[in-house]
Amino acid sequence: MNIIGREILQKYWEEKRETENSLKTWIQTIEQNNWKHIFDLKQTFRSADAVGNCTAFNIKGNHYRLITQTNFQTQTIRVLYVLTHKQYDEKSWKRNDCDCRE
Repeated sequence: MNIIGREILQKYWEEKRETENSLKTWIQTIEQNNWKHIFDLKQTFRSADAVGNCTAFNIKGNHYRLITQTNFQTQTIRVLYVLTHKQYDEKSWKRNDCDCRE
């Protein structure tokens, strides 16, 4: 799959060095796969969740959340956010980008 927004990830790991290895591993795993559906993706990333039209990944042992929009047809993943748990729990990202109604 192709990643759109890789610079978001790099900027994040430059600010929070403890995320660098986990984010680089995520990138490598994404680029080596071509899943057809969220169920296929979850075979690799068991804790990934579909949230509206987004996918939420646990990063660095569930210390951070990576929010993406995944298009299985075009084989692209667009990075939206890397969030701490506190930011993730605020849920504004759901309304703004993931078309969730809460």
